[in-house]
Amino acid sequence: MKINKDIIKTIVIIVLVISLLGIIFLPSLYNSIYTSAFFEGQISVAQTQTQTGNIFIINNETIQRYSLDVLCRGLEWKS
Repeated sequence: MKINKDIIKTIVIIVLVISLLGIIFLPSLYNSIYTSAFFEGQISVAQTQTQTGNIFIINNETIQRYSLDVLCRGLEWKS
């Protein structure tokens, strides 16, 4: 069976258009998914810190734990 050259050209054009759309839209889609996941992770960390009553702060490449009650009163406390 002989395939018409116009059909092959049409298929090639469709594949190219889909590929170009993927190249254009996939990076922005990935970025929006990454950003939303990052913010959800930050919210989860904040909720966990609120539930435990402690907050962990990175200071000079060391992790320090502070009590939320002590921080709210303005006193410094480390464990």
